[in-house]
Order: sequence, then C-alpha cells, then structure tokens
Amino acid sequence: MWIPPPPPGAYAGPPKKKRSKTGLWVALGGLAVLVLIAGAGLGAFFLLRPGGSSSAAGGDTAETPGTHSDMEAVTSEPTRKWSWKSSDEIRWTADGPDFTVAVLEGEAGFVVLDDDGKERWRAERHNYSGAWVDEDAERIQASWYGPISTDANGETTSDSGTIVYDFDGEIVFKDTDDDHFVESVEEDGTYLVHDSEAKTLKKVSSPDDKGEWTISGENITTTDDWIYAVHGDTLARYSREDGILDWKIDMPAGWKGPKFWYDIKLDANDDLVVVVGHATYGFSAEKGEALWNVPGEGAVTSTAGDRIAVIEDGRYDEAQGITMPSNGPYPIFDETGKVGELPFSTARPYGAVQMVKVDGKGDQLNFGIDEGALYDADGKLLEDGYGHAYQALDAGVYLLDKATLSFRTWHEEEDVWTLTLSGVDSIGDTINHRDVSVGFGDGHLVVNDKHNLWFYE
Repeated sequence: MWIPPPPPGAYAGPPKKKRSKTGLWVALGGLAVLVLIAGAGLGAFFLLRPGGSSSAAGGDTAETPGTHSDMEAVTSEPTRKWSWKSSDEIRWTADGPDFTVAVLEGEAGFVVLDDDGKERWRAERHNYSGAWVDEDAERIQASWYGPISTDANGETTSDSGTIVYDFDGEIVFKDTDDDHFVESVEEDGTYLVHDSEAKTLKKVSSPDDKGEWTISGENITTTDDWIYAVHGDTLARYSREDGILDWKIDMPAGWKGPKFWYDIKLDANDDLVVVVGHATYGFSAEKGEALWNVPGEGAVTSTAGDRIAVIEDGRYDEAQGITMPSNGPYPIFDETGKVGELPFSTARPYGAVQMVKVDGKGDQLNFGIDEGALYDADGKLLEDGYGHAYQALDAGVYLLDKATLSFRTWHEEEDVWTLTLSGVDSIGDTINHRDVSVGFGDGHLVVNDKHNLWFYE
C-alpha cells in the first residue's frame, strides 16, 4: 500500500502567496516512514512534498513553503506570555492566527490553545503525524497512519485517515480510506485527494464524491496553478483549477521507468521541471520541452533564484541507527542545465537548504543549515560562522544549542539575545541532541519539551 505525502503548512504559518503543497514519505526497510523536516533538524517541522519543496520562490520576498523567510523575527529579548503543561508527551506544535496547536504523542490527538494558553478544543483521538494550519481556508488538517497489516490473501490494511477541522473544531471533511490522502484544501473549498490504489489525484467536495476531475500519475506534484504528473513513460502538466491537460510529452530516450513510486523524484517551478529516475532530466515548465539530462540522482529541492538542486540521499546505518551524510557538492540547475553547486555534505537533503533575502533586500540566497553558512544562488560561499543554526529568516538566524535559544542578525558575530531554559524534560535522543523544540510565528516563539509548552513574544 502506498502511503501518500502529508499535507501543507506545518511551518509556522501558511505561505501568503504560494499555495504549492507539501509532504515527503520515504521507504526504509520496506516501510513507509514520515520524514518530518525542520529548518535545523527537529524544530518547527517544515514538511516538504515528494521531490522537494514547493514551487519556486519569487516576488519581493522569499515566501517559499518550507522557508517562510519573510516572517517577523523576535529581535529583542523574548518575554514569556504563558505556559501550558500536558500529561501526554508533546510531539510538536503548529502556529495559528490566534491559537497554538499542540500535537501529542500516541492516541492523544492534538489540542488547540487560545492566545492566553487556555484549552479551546481537542481533536478526535488518533495518532496524528501532525496538524497543518491553513489560514487562507481557515482549516486545520490532520492525518494519522496506523501499522500496516497483511492478511493471508496478501491484502494490506491500516488504521489511517485524514480529518479537516474548521477553526472552531467542527469536522468538515473526514476520509478514513487506507488508500486515500488529502493533498490540500483548495481556495474554492474543495479537496485534492490522492488515491494510491488507482494512482490518481482527484478534486472532490466530499469523501464519496467521484470528483470534478481525475489525474493519473505515479508521482504528482503541484505548484500555484499547475499539476505535474509522471505516469509511466510520460510527463504531463494540467491546470490546477479545472484539471485540463496543458501539455504531455514522452520521456526522453534512456528513461527507465522506476519500479516503485518513491524511486521517482519530481519538482517544478515557474520555469523548470526536474524529474529524477536513474538520471536527472530537465524540462521547460511552459512548453513541456526536454531541455537537458545528466547522470546522477537524488532528492530534488528548490534553491535560491528559481533554481533546483539535486542532493544525493544519505545512507542509513543500521548499526548506529542514523542516516550518514552523502558527499557534496550537489549540482544546482536552471533551464540551461547545471549552473552551480552547493559545497557541503548533508544527511537530510530535504532540510539542508533554506532560502532568504538578507534584510529583505537584494537577491535570494541559500543558507546551508548544517554548515551555518550563507551561499549565493550559484553556491559560492558568502559568509559562515552561524553554528547551531536552527531557522534562517530574512532578518537573521535563530540558533539552538540543547536548551539555549538565541537570535543573531546577519553579518554579526554576537547574538542579539540569548534565552536558556532550565530544568527542561529533554526531548533529545541519539539522533536529536537538542533538549527542546521551537515553533515560529510572526513576532513570537513556541518552545516545548516533553510535557511543557512556553509561548514567548
């Protein structure tokens, strides 16, 4: 059974302009595993869809899902406004316009807290992988994935599903079909739903709706206005609004259709579509023409300047229980082919690069979160020294070392402020060496350990 990607928006707030959707599932040892990607490892949990981030950044700010770099930073020493204690362990948090969502471990579901830290309502109890706040649609989307079991006939089942709540806690959409997953809530109130059995994406108004339109594809990705689908030996582009085919082409000679859906990586922006499967292929987003192809494969992720990088996946070390870094540098592409490379190594390709406009000005730049370094769109090193980097914004960088959080503006060597939490119930383990997790909103922070949540502004 194919478990499709998670939905949009697990970063601190939904993108104000871009509506491209997000999510990533990978296979480890034959099991589908949700990869929760944070800006610096295990923080605000920015989720990236299969193939990388969403559509290209553009406009006056770097409003790219997974980056959200134009967010208002906390630039003076933060003050604690309220705290909340939970008997259940806190998995992570999501930020709403006047509320905070605390997703809890196990079957405890999630709780919505108001702007004074008081409980507003609780969700139906499920083992949610997350809750995603969509301010535009005024919806909270939550999904869960139970253990996969196989009967004597080889049929697989799983307690899996998606529920969409309005901001008052009323359920407006619920689909518990094992093969279905809600990709997004659309601007007109309809839903894009994956059907893994049929390998389709369809637009529906209810779980039982046959759909306004249906698109077939082993790997499908969306941008603001378009849907791109790899289906067999073809690549096609459809209108996101009405599902009408815009263009369809055969994959170039040498293409080997991967046996499994997760062997295909797909990403797109306004100019370029990149497909990875045994090699890397570039196509014109507007015309559907094959532009170039090169050897090599890996995860595809958007980078500064409307470009796309291919980052080799790290190797999972079973003995240590960790993913070992792959070795860079990693190539950066635009419509002409390779235009640069990212000169670092990483074990987490989908979280390795954040995009910023320093002080909100000039060209968009790449920030390597593992290296704590700033690079131009071609991958040239501009400055480094941002150790323990956690989240980069246009205004500067949040740093987190165990239970010490700080903020540093660009080009400075000293932090503007430092906040150390004492007596925390650490969330750290052999993979995550930080004691707390941090969620970000405009002008505020939400920090949690295992059982406590603190709101700072």
